Amino acid sequence: MDVKLGAPILPVVDVFPDFAAEMGDFSKLAQYWGQDEPSVDIGPMPWGDGVVDIQDVVVLLEYWLSRY
Repeated sequence: MDVKLGAPILPVVDVFPDFAAEMGDFSKLAQYWGQDEPSVDIGPMPWGDGVVDIQDVVVLLEYWLSRY
């Protein structure tokens, strides 16, 4: 039997703390576009790639309008 223990690693897409993935989060991501800002470098999973870019937008959009 193959048993795997652990918890999933989920991105923190609510970077503008209002308990939803929406325009405030996108605005903060756009503010740091092209920079190395760990608070909005959420893609590729699980820990980003050192630059805020389209990969971060893709991760944000996967959770768009989700409530936390």
